[in-house]
This record gives sequence, C-alpha cells and structure tokens, in this order.
Amino acid sequence: MRSMKEQGLTSYFDTSFYVNLLRAEENEATSTVEELNRLGVRHVLSDVLVRELLSNPNTHARDRHLFERIQKFDKAPYCTAESLNWDFLLESGSDRKAVADIFTGLDEMLTLAHSYSAITRRKNTNDEQRQLSEAAKPFLRELGFPDDFSDTERTMKAGVDMLRGFGINLPDGLSTDDPKKLSEQLFGMLSEDEFKNVQNDQKLKSSSTNSDNRTFQVAIGVASDKTRKRLANDFRDTDHMLVFFNHQTQIDYLQIDLVHAKRLKTIKPLHYLVEEGLADRCFSANSLLETVECVKRLASQ
Repeated sequence: MRSMKEQGLTSYFDTSFYVNLLRAEENEATSTVEELNRLGVRHVLSDVLVRELLSNPNTHARDRHLFERIQKFDKAPYCTAESLNWDFLLESGSDRKAVADIFTGLDEMLTLAHSYSAITRRKNTNDEQRQLSEAAKPFLRELGFPDDFSDTERTMKAGVDMLRGFGINLPDGLSTDDPKKLSEQLFGMLSEDEFKNVQNDQKLKSSSTNSDNRTFQVAIGVASDKTRKRLANDFRDTDHMLVFFNHQTQIDYLQIDLVHAKRLKTIKPLHYLVEEGLADRCFSANSLLETVECVKRLASQ
C-alpha cells in the first residue's frame, strides 16, 4: 500500500455512501465532503459504481444534485478505467431511464448466471443435480443444447454457438468432441491477467455465497423476490471487491456493508479477502458521520 503521508488516502466508497450524500441535508453533505477533503481523501470511480448508481430508480431526478456535491471534492477521483467520469449523472429523460432499465435487466441475468456458475463449483447431491437439470432444460433448449448431455459433440457445439451468439469472437477449428481440449482452447484465448481476473472473481463470489443455499434456490427457480434481490446485492458487492483486489496498489481502503464485514470475520473456509491479507483494509459504515469517523481512524494508523 502507498505511503499515506506522501500520497493521501484513496478510499473506495460503496454505493450507499453516494446515496447518503444525495439524501443528506445541505449542511451534513457539505461538512462530510469538507472533512474528507481535510483528510486528503481521494475517492474512487469504477464501472461497477456507475452501473449501480444508474440502476437506482429513486435518484433519476436528483442525480444532477449528487453530481454538484461530488464536484466539491478537492481531489479528482481515482478512475479504474480511462473512460470513466461523473458526467453520466447529468444524463436525464428517456435516455437516462432506458439505460437504467438495461442495467436492471442485466442485473437479473447476471444473478442467474452467477448462481449457475457458483453451483457448478460446489458438490451437489444426486437429488440436487436432478433438480438443477430439470430447471435448466427449458433455458438450455432455447440455446440449442440437447436434453441428453452425453451427446458430447452436440453439447460442445451448442456451447460454442452460444458464446458466438453473445458476440464473443471465437476462432474456427475449436474442438467439439473433447470437453477438456475445448476448455483448454477457450482458456488459452485469455491473457494471464484476464485468467487471474476470472479466478479471483470466482473465489470472491464463492466466498460470499457458499455459506447458504441461495444460489441453488435461484438456479432452480424457487427463490423469493427478496432472496434474489439480496443475492444480487451480494454479487454486486463482490464486483466492488474485485475492483479493489485488482487495484489494491492504488486503493487504500474499501467500504463494505455490515453483512460482508461480519462474513470476513466468521465464515469458514476463510473469505478470499482474508486469505489474501486484504480484510484489514475494509471498513463498514451506515451513515456519512460513521464514514467520516472510520476514515479518520484509518488515516491516523
């Protein structure tokens, strides 16, 4: 981690911080930003944060107000990609709503996809495997998969066609008769950094969801709306963690919610952030005042 005395402190605030900043009375919002400026804090802007803020249906008409408050930070944000800036908050009208609707729909699809992925990485009983197969059949049929996965060539071809249908540029000549060889060919297309990113993402999501059965419930279609929403929130939280993980030499601290803060201390096996020695650089706060107090404590260490 960088020397704070020389560089100041870079804190990756979660989405709740910006929602609280938007909802706060003017005096509270101003004093919060002023205090963080006094501490030399640089905030972080990531694509995950953009996605979450754009998906929030309750802030469409007030985003310009949030933009104005964010501009009061002395230091420009650390952006995890060159194309990012806060100007997206100035979009309004039908275009703004259309983007929000797209991200909301994408969130639902990702929750299902991540649930299937998590289930494949855990040990399932024969009965669980049967339920999963039955639940997935209609979806897989639409994608061109056969009902009988023992038909290896048809199954592998359907998988390749599905990836191409998602816009992924795959070379010709991929093996469709040997699953192991096909897997090696697909992973071989990734750079070392991309491969590590996939691995880290899987480990973070597994760490945050292996302690309960929500991914299985979502995968077989029996989860309640409340369960799906909470799981979607957890997956998005792990996306923030992945950003922090990938930029840990530039970002000093990550804000997480109380649920994840508890998991870092209690779940077995150890959470991936604990394994990697990054858990002590995470903090949780429910209000602007708590956030400032946490940052003060971290800045004094």
